Amino acid sequence: MFGRNSYTLSKENKSRKLNVIKYLEAPSGMVGNILSWVLFTLVFWGALYSITGGAALPKGNLFSLLVLIILAQLGGILAEKARLPPLLGMLIVGVILRSVPYIDIIGSNIDSSWSSAIRKMALVVILTRAGLGLDPKALQKLSFTVIRLGILPNLVEMHVVAVVSHFLLEFPWLWSFMLGFIFSGVSPSVVVPCMLNLADRRLGTDKGVPTLIIAGLSIDNALSISGIGVFMGVIFSSGGIVWQAFKGPVEVLAGIVWGIIIGIICWTLNFGGAGAMGCLTTAFVAGIGWRNQGWPDNKHPVKKNFNFLWCFYQPLLFGLIGTEIKVIHILAYVARE
Repeated sequence: MFGRNSYTLSKENKSRKLNVIKYLEAPSGMVGNILSWVLFTLVFWGALYSITGGAALPKGNLFSLLVLIILAQLGGILAEKARLPPLLGMLIVGVILRSVPYIDIIGSNIDSSWSSAIRKMALVVILTRAGLGLDPKALQKLSFTVIRLGILPNLVEMHVVAVVSHFLLEFPWLWSFMLGFIFSGVSPSVVVPCMLNLADRRLGTDKGVPTLIIAGLSIDNALSISGIGVFMGVIFSSGGIVWQAFKGPVEVLAGIVWGIIIGIICWTLNFGGAGAMGCLTTAFVAGIGWRNQGWPDNKHPVKKNFNFLWCFYQPLLFGLIGTEIKVIHILAYVARE
């Protein structure tokens, strides 16, 4: 009898110990993720403060950027829960941090040079992701369609905007065409993640739809950048008009050639990065080499690293774009009209 009771008590004590250990384990699921990100943010902020001092304190540039990326990420999550595009929530957060009284101190304390540099780095990340996501076989089959998709809609939209802005807003023709190229450019930060998501889910890949749209977008952007450069060069010309007219296309061609060379080097040295058209070409050519080496599309560490980087750059990019919008200036303009 005594032996049986001792066995029962020891079994109950062991069960209690296991329950205590279970409760002491790290939380998982959503709670665990939230606590992990809170801890990471606090540690990261502490490291920033120990290195930079006042810049990581309230009213400092780095502190404002840290607040922006956290709130923009939360805004994107809430927008996604409401079945809206995450970038819309990130944009709204940026607008609030620049336009709402007392809160606008966050947006106004972000250094403009930092904002510009971060937006350029975000463009490099998304274009590199786009280049790595292109399917060479689908691109070869749809080459002529890609060219039509990248050029015709861009030129039609550019001419429509130019004519409307000239006759309705009374812009000079040169300014009208430059405005047309500004409007006709497609945002890679909006389109590329959607297409890569479709490619990862194997939707439309049999007909090469994601590759078609990403490649067409790249040509569209190159054409818009070239057009803006040409008309800006002519408007603010400091040299010959003929050179200004050919400067944009020459820069795009140079970027492609440079991207091919760097991409081939990446086959063996295994690194990535570039700028504008050369950036996308670098990633595309490097991706071809890595596929030939036997790497599956989504397994190469470079692609994984750029996907991870985009998780940080996306809220920063759209949040910073939102901070450029000053609602009070828009309201003042509407009131004047």
